[in-house]
Amino acid sequence: RKTNCKYYNIGCEAMVTNQDEHDEVCVKEHFHLMRNELAVTKEELVDSNQRLSRVMEELRNDFETKLQYMLQELDQWKDLSCAAISGTSPSLDWPNRVAAAGLLLLRRNIATPVTVQLADVSQRKARDETFESPPFYTHYFGYKVCLMVTPNGVDDCKHSHLSVTIRTLNGPNDAKLSWPLKGRLTVSLLNQVKNSNHVCQVLGVRTIREPPGVATECHCKRFISHKQLFTSTSACNYCINDVMYFQVVYSQNN
Repeated sequence: RKTNCKYYNIGCEAMVTNQDEHDEVCVKEHFHLMRNELAVTKEELVDSNQRLSRVMEELRNDFETKLQYMLQELDQWKDLSCAAISGTSPSLDWPNRVAAAGLLLLRRNIATPVTVQLADVSQRKARDETFESPPFYTHYFGYKVCLMVTPNGVDDCKHSHLSVTIRTLNGPNDAKLSWPLKGRLTVSLLNQVKNSNHVCQVLGVRTIREPPGVATECHCKRFISHKQLFTSTSACNYCINDVMYFQVVYSQNN
């Protein structure tokens, strides 16, 4: 009874009755078939290695991209967290919401209120200093900005008003954002006695035309008069223990 040669899988098509005798007669043919099969296997291994290398390169690039994305998110969270300062007055609920600012970042397009503390107000006013907050972002993957406060005022408002400025900074998201900067930035000086009667001013962000090669700014020179700022009542006090709190909110709608 004839059967297929045991080297059938590599190309020997002989039907044999005695495999040993067939091997002796066809040893050279079997050798060539095995050599060809090894050559094919080698080519397949090379091709597999190349495909594996390409896959590994794609995975590495994808990993690096996602890692950079995550690091950028962490940087923005860190910057916002640096600017968000918890209040010290237990009677208000607005300082307690500052601690949740980082959680709000998970909502990508929602503007996150940022509360900034300004201490040593009297000294800064006397020295005619301008306070500059740590950088923060208007919203998740938004514009990078900082708040600047001059307690003694600027230009023709010096010695009579407190002045505020929003400065835009070079940020990692600039290439993906719309320019000129649209929407509005509302800066509020918070009443530390009650969660009402805050002093709010909308700054003209449309004056910021393009991603800044150098910092660009929008101002409110007459943010609040010194008379109003330093007059305290049982229902309203903006400066307690020489400390003030400002809140910045960005809105994409005009």
